[in-house]
Amino acid sequence: MATANFVDALSADALDQLEILGENIRLARRARGWSRKEAASRFLMSVSTLQSVEAGDPKTSIGAYLSALDVMGIAQGVSSVGASHHDPIVRRHL
Repeated sequence: MATANFVDALSADALDQLEILGENIRLARRARGWSRKEAASRFLMSVSTLQSVEAGDPKTSIGAYLSALDVMGIAQGVSSVGASHHDPIVRRHL
């Protein structure tokens, strides 16, 4: 029997959000005229890792996603993900 892992805990909505993020990264890369090989080199990752990022693979490290966003200059707003002002439970305890 296979052991459950963190991917099993992700909701369909969370998986959709990752897929959208990957698609946004792909669109930004293509708008810059970069091939996957060129972008992977700029992002300091393998082409296969970039393919996983662009597919929204939940097993791909958040650092890989952030590297792509940062190198393209579109990482603004990342720090607001999970911020306390989005969490009603945290806000009740402040």
